[in-house]
Amino acid sequence: MPCSCGKPGRVKLSYTQLTYCKNCFLRLIQHRAQKELRQKAYFKGKDRAAILKDQGKEYFIANWLFEQIFENRLQLRAVKSFGNVRGKKILPSSLDREIKRRLDPFLTGKPSPDEKLLRFPTSLLEEEVIQTCKLIGYKKIKKDPPHPLIDPLEKRSPGTKFALYQSFQEIDSS
Repeated sequence: MPCSCGKPGRVKLSYTQLTYCKNCFLRLIQHRAQKELRQKAYFKGKDRAAILKDQGKEYFIANWLFEQIFENRLQLRAVKSFGNVRGKKILPSSLDREIKRRLDPFLTGKPSPDEKLLRFPTSLLEEEVIQTCKLIGYKKIKKDPPHPLIDPLEKRSPGTKFALYQSFQEIDSS
């Protein structure tokens, strides 16, 4: 199927009937990340930030997005741990990981760790992170294990993960 721009579609996502060419898909991902940063007001002016460099796909995408969005206006450095880091601390993540992090304490009865970290990009599904990695040349892609409750729900009703995450956002803002 062709992309809406007329070029051949290369990317098909599980929650939509649309296919995207490389450029349109990367523009979609970048736009969603910009919206997330704007809504959460993570950065103002010439902030300093550190991002946890764990060599995972989420780190690769977060770093790429920061380069695309801020064009070196953000003083961002990669660190192996947040030990003595001053400024904002960014933990690479995804929408799937955030849902698991927020939902598992309810399911297991164990409290979640209270960390004062910025998580980014939480507006992207793991499948979108994987597709983006493939398109921009990151080869070391390791899929997270599926969640036994959430992933079957998403398969039956595409969009469930987005709805769950939106619910968590509404809880946080109230």
